Amino acid sequence: MPDLSESTIRLILAFVVPGFIGMLGYRLFQPNQRLRLKDDWPDALVFGLILFCTAQYFVNPLLPENITLQNSDLAFGAYLLVFPIICAIALNMLLHVLEKRKWILARAPTAWDHVFRRSKSYWVVVHLNDGRRIGGYFSKRSYASSYPEPGHVYLEKLWKVNEDGAFGETVEQSEGLLLRPSDYQMVELFEDR
Repeated sequence: MPDLSESTIRLILAFVVPGFIGMLGYRLFQPNQRLRLKDDWPDALVFGLILFCTAQYFVNPLLPENITLQNSDLAFGAYLLVFPIICAIALNMLLHVLEKRKWILARAPTAWDHVFRRSKSYWVVVHLNDGRRIGGYFSKRSYASSYPEPGHVYLEKLWKVNEDGAFGETVEQSEGLLLRPSDYQMVELFEDR
């Protein structure tokens, strides 16, 4: 077995760790499948290589003359842990701008994510599997799950729905409603005015 020196270990860490941390950071902002180390290591290695080159050409020149990523444990630690998160935030912001300008496709993996990640308030009519309809309000205290588990929703307020589909009176002492995808057939959304 080859003898691993400290510089070899640092080089391996410099390529692998920032890639995984950057990917984890990016996935905090973007609905995505769970990170699987056994499947995602090639992507993490490529992302780590990109981060390493970026740090060498853009970060190293900004450091004081006697400090580099190679000779400072503090700078190296910041590169391993902080730099990938900063890059993930910057990448997410860049992609958001490109998406808004319609230069790239929407990044939301499902229509559910596209609607509920907009942080808007909606009046909601849920068509349950047993034929009943429930009215509700989706706003700041509500929650909708995201990819890869879309379809779960918490509505913070409930209303009875009349036969003609109009909202009736509020459900007394309601603290909301939790719904699983298997509970309903359809969710109607109405603008909150």
